[in-house]
Amino acid sequence: MDAVAAQLVRSLSGSMAELATARADAAQTGAHLKYAELTGRLETMRTVISFFQQTAQAAAPVPATGANPPAEKADDGDQQEEA
Repeated sequence: MDAVAAQLVRSLSGSMAELATARADAAQTGAHLKYAELTGRLETMRTVISFFQQTAQAAAPVPATGANPPAEKADDGDQQEEA
């Protein structure tokens, strides 16, 4: 994992832990998380997850079967058609 991906994972993990703690605290006190704060954190997590999905899809090997149909051979006129 490269440095950028590692930093994003740490950031995502930290944000999820903070959000879980804030949610638990809010549940105990009866307070509500601020909508903007919650939405911002969720959007950040969504962005990081999308980045990893795109990176994984770009790095995924193309399956050997069914991905690319075999190229058709051009008829060069040397061969006779079988009847």
